[in-house]
Amino acid sequence: MRFFLFSVIYFNIMYGIENTQAVGFKLYQSNKWDYSLIKNHKYDHLNNGLYTIANFNLGPLNLYNSMFFTTDSLQAINGSRESIAGGFSYTNQAFIASVFKKNKLHNRILLGREYISIGNGLFDKLFFSNNCRPLDQFLWTYNYKNIYGSSGTVHLETINNKNRFISLHTLGYKNDKFSILLGEAILFASKDHIASLRYINPVLIWLPELHNNISDDGNAFLYIGLKFKEPQSFSLWFDILVDDYQLQIGDWGEKLEPNTFGIILGFEKIGWPFKNSINNFEYTLITNRTYQAQKPEEIFMSFEQPIGHHLGNDFDMIFFSFSEKKDVGKVQPNLSIAYMRDGANGIEIPFDLPWENPDNLIDGSYKESMPTMPINYIFQSELSAQLRLKKGFDINLGILYNK
Repeated sequence: MRFFLFSVIYFNIMYGIENTQAVGFKLYQSNKWDYSLIKNHKYDHLNNGLYTIANFNLGPLNLYNSMFFTTDSLQAINGSRESIAGGFSYTNQAFIASVFKKNKLHNRILLGREYISIGNGLFDKLFFSNNCRPLDQFLWTYNYKNIYGSSGTVHLETINNKNRFISLHTLGYKNDKFSILLGEAILFASKDHIASLRYINPVLIWLPELHNNISDDGNAFLYIGLKFKEPQSFSLWFDILVDDYQLQIGDWGEKLEPNTFGIILGFEKIGWPFKNSINNFEYTLITNRTYQAQKPEEIFMSFEQPIGHHLGNDFDMIFFSFSEKKDVGKVQPNLSIAYMRDGANGIEIPFDLPWENPDNLIDGSYKESMPTMPINYIFQSELSAQLRLKKGFDINLGILYNK
């Protein structure tokens, strides 16, 4: 049982014309992450350090570059291994993008290093999260009336001398009150320098390919996200991610392997009990071995970070937050509470196959608790005051209780 005082300082300064030509920098500095798992601000995915920004709109092309600088080697572990003059740096974001519009059809093509965030989760996303470092990618996104989607290929770092790729597709529908998004992704590794053309084909669905070409292998995911909302009143969302979808599991052709999946169920209420109040509740469950694979090169991670939910797997958690939205120059109070059951395993634990040992079977089947035993119970609460001095300049001071 411990109390901690923390501070979060964030500011973003830009010079130039917004959305055209602009340069600037942003700074993020906090001591919060030595003690806390609560990420309740949109900039809490950043590492402590300085980010430069250069954004140039050259007619049909948009060029963007952001470098990261820090003196703390742990903050730079996602991209820098060598110190230069006592500091560490790497390219955080660097991409070229172009938008093509015709009537109600909008297409955007992006090539380079950029964040990918897919999902409805408030605390974090199940599918792709910006808590992971920006990914090197080719991504096509499109929108036609109420239909939207994306298709792309991600190139990850090499593991075990194998090149790693992710093939990604999404397709969704949304209107003012309802949205549904379907997604699939597969992480596969190859000794070749190029990805299989079957998986980088932007309009080819990989699911039948995976089952009809038994020589292929990979860590496959299916995702569904639903959201209902009444503007300026409430929102309700539900996400589910199924990992390692396969038709046959186990040497006996029986489905002995426990299901690997994640779910998020959330609710937001606006305007209660006060006019500017924002209440959020979210439940997250991610089972043991989700995001993982028997082959290290097929684990859904990049630079030792989960590409999906930043807490990995084998846990469930209840998260609640309350805040009062205030104008610039006024103090905004925030209250956050998180209760987590952390299982005995996790994404850092090697993938195991206990169901292949007959001694672990009961009546011919294998079962394990969600989360796995023994469980570590974690309770955290945070009370803070946030002062927005101006747009892009926040100071957050608070006290954290950890049990």
